[in-house]
Amino acid sequence: MIERIPSGEYSATIDSKGRVVIPVPFRPFFADGLWLTHGLDGGVDVLTEEYWQKIKERLDSMPSFDMNARRLRKLYYSPAQNTQLDKQGRVLIPPLIRRHAGLRDKVVILSTGDHLEIWDEDRYFNYLEKLRQELVIPDVMGDI
Repeated sequence: MIERIPSGEYSATIDSKGRVVIPVPFRPFFADGLWLTHGLDGGVDVLTEEYWQKIKERLDSMPSFDMNARRLRKLYYSPAQNTQLDKQGRVLIPPLIRRHAGLRDKVVILSTGDHLEIWDEDRYFNYLEKLRQELVIPDVMGDI
């Protein structure tokens, strides 16, 4: 079972070289390296090595002639890059991944429990507003 990354949402900036500082509470989960790829919602997904291997196994098991499988591999697997945090806890986000996510100077880094996401700040808050408008609380949460 994959260890859960603690919840949290942090503001950060990207420097002129495309590096962003990963918040201290998240760093231990990426001590052995990390994977960056296109997020499915519009940000950048930051995955532990362990979680990436689980995803990769699933993607590899999907049939090559299934068009949805091919699309998912192109969106998620193809751009994925393995990297490390530097001594200051920064990660370099490759230019094409930054472009996909529309990352500029101000970003939000958040935990989803099994991975991190890095979003352009404006894109993230617009996305959250859309989610609020569409949200329907699941019945399973009704009795809490």
